[in-house]
Amino acid sequence: MLGVISFLPDFVPAFCHNCGKPYPWMEDRLQTAKELLDHDDKLSLEEREKLWSLLRYVMSNPKSDLAPAKKKLIEINLGKAAATTRDFVLDLVAKYFAEMSKP
Repeated sequence: MLGVISFLPDFVPAFCHNCGKPYPWMEDRLQTAKELLDHDDKLSLEEREKLWSLLRYVMSNPKSDLAPAKKKLIEINLGKAAATTRDFVLDLVAKYFAEMSKP
């Protein structure tokens, strides 16, 4: 809105910049991702478990040398997932990587 000054931050962090752990509002998103994976009928149980394991790894250790490869595996393995699951998880991972790459 023109002429309105806001004192709210443009960006609210989702993860602690010191330890990388999610704040409560991001923890809710991770839980939602888990629930979407658990209920996605287009994925087998094995595929859902593999995706959750990859997601947990990437979120817990984003600065690892393997994180970009694991992120790519998430993208590949979400190919069969329902659009809602795929879009939500990919958005979650993209935002996390963007935030963690900030100085």
